Amino acid sequence: MAIERKFMDDAIIKYKVSEFLSKALSRGGFSRVEIQKTPVITRISVYVLNPGKIIGRGGKNINDITDAVKQRFHMENPQINVIEVENKMLEPTLVAKDIAGKLERAMNYRKVLAIALKSIMSNGAVGAEIIISGKLKAKNARARSVKKSIGYIPKAGEVRLLIREGIATAYPKAGAIGVKVRIAPPGTVFPGQKPKKGKAIETEPAEASVKEREAPLESKEHLPASTPANKYAGEAGPEAIANNVKNEGTAKATSIPNSREANAEKTAKASPDVAEKTA
Repeated sequence: MAIERKFMDDAIIKYKVSEFLSKALSRGGFSRVEIQKTPVITRISVYVLNPGKIIGRGGKNINDITDAVKQRFHMENPQINVIEVENKMLEPTLVAKDIAGKLERAMNYRKVLAIALKSIMSNGAVGAEIIISGKLKAKNARARSVKKSIGYIPKAGEVRLLIREGIATAYPKAGAIGVKVRIAPPGTVFPGQKPKKGKAIETEPAEASVKEREAPLESKEHLPASTPANKYAGEAGPEAIANNVKNEGTAKATSIPNSREANAEKTAKASPDVAEKTA
């Protein structure tokens, strides 16, 4: 139970330190904090938008903040490292503060959310989600919640630790509005996520398809002999095909009487009685 209690205490201290630094470093564009404990020192990495305002002239401001953290949270030998944010649109706390400021200026919340999501994804994020809740429309309107998301954002499991999260509060005249932003940073690989397999569509050139269509017409060996038109399909021109079919029909018609006479002669030779009757 002592180990579990230690993990709980560490999480509580991290939350309190983050809340204290967010208020103390608000003018410098505070984004997030990372705490790493070692046997010698406690390293605190603070990500801000303007490091110059945090450090101060000769490091006076940062020394005062270090002493305040040491006395207030009883940390042994804390060391604060100030790191500049590379891209503010990938920091959820800064994005939430920006949205809160626009909501306080009575801007349309739908337009604000659409612009924020588009900016986040254009900077290479894997996914993003923004949730706002409060009195969004009029003074006497009921409170409501709006959620907009884009891309891939996991909601359960340990993969949530890969998602950055930021919270801010807007205070317009109608009432407080909470803003929550979740961002999956660029290059995040989630376990079990399969890439989408696109189907490659092969297109053949027009000349090859024409040659394939003309190939059966040139060789008569592969043509079926069921229809007379296919029999003469290799000859040039439709008129030649029609004449050949017509000649074949007349040849069949003239051969019918000859076949009758031949049958009569055969029956006469076989039985003379039958020949007399037929005469």
